[in-house]
Amino acid sequence: MTSVLLSALLLAAIDPYDQSGVPIEADTTNPKLAKIVLVAGTPSHPPGAHEYLATQAVLKGLLDQNPGVFVSIVRDSWPKNPKIFEKARAIVWYTDGAKNHPLLQADKFQVLKGYIDKGTGFVALHYALNMTKELGEKMLPWLGGVFDPEISGGTGAIKWTPVFKSLPSHAITRGVVPFTINDEWYFNMRFVPGMKGVTPILAGAPPEELRKNEDTKKHPGRPEILAWTYERPNGGRSFAITTPHTHEDWADEGLRRLVVNGILWSAKVEVPKAGAKVALNPVDLKKNLDDKRPKAAEAKPTAPTPKSP
Repeated sequence: MTSVLLSALLLAAIDPYDQSGVPIEADTTNPKLAKIVLVAGTPSHPPGAHEYLATQAVLKGLLDQNPGVFVSIVRDSWPKNPKIFEKARAIVWYTDGAKNHPLLQADKFQVLKGYIDKGTGFVALHYALNMTKELGEKMLPWLGGVFDPEISGGTGAIKWTPVFKSLPSHAITRGVVPFTINDEWYFNMRFVPGMKGVTPILAGAPPEELRKNEDTKKHPGRPEILAWTYERPNGGRSFAITTPHTHEDWADEGLRRLVVNGILWSAKVEVPKAGAKVALNPVDLKKNLDDKRPKAAEAKPTAPTPKSP
């Protein structure tokens, strides 16, 4: 039986919206394991985009291939028991952003701030970097860079294909061959003054027609930083990448390895010299999706058929 036929049979047997197999808020008492908490946002955007829980399930499967870690998933933007964050070596945030950013809620922000202030690693993917001006000011010290609604670009289903000619020498780039993906990439981010502690990882120049606001137009042809690391003054580590919008992007091995390396690095887990293991069965990209299908309209009661005279 060919692998193509086998995959087709497996897909036919899968309910893509069945999320019951995703372990939620599992914990460990083993101090030898680096606990990593993956926070998935609530459903939003059209099917195939911003698949928060499905993405975190994929990342758990990738991280689990690497020794020394324990991965816990939180769904719907916040844990039922916030103690799941205790002793986490890194927290990975993939949720809605802008005016729907979960950390606009002061109580949640303060809980997470307590861990970040103690040096817990922090990772933000795509929309989680998109913040209101006020929240961005508060989270800039966490990430080293944020999407600023006044100056940044790349939102609104604006897709482009950055060209990465080379990658810097860094633990995060181990085993990563330069890759490119056509998707939403935010750019012209706001960074900490002097970019102190920030190391650019991916950079590419967007098409000039995408430089739509006044600030982006000031930098024609400039390669924009699209992924970076940040070594915080308190010793904590952060990693950020301005994509992916589209769930199918995880089929790209370069993206998978870069992000998993980034999570491990943020958790202060030694990244293997050849990079993290990131084998993926394509079938896994069709699992644990949010059910965003249009809801069938409720059937209206029909009038009784008049009887014949």
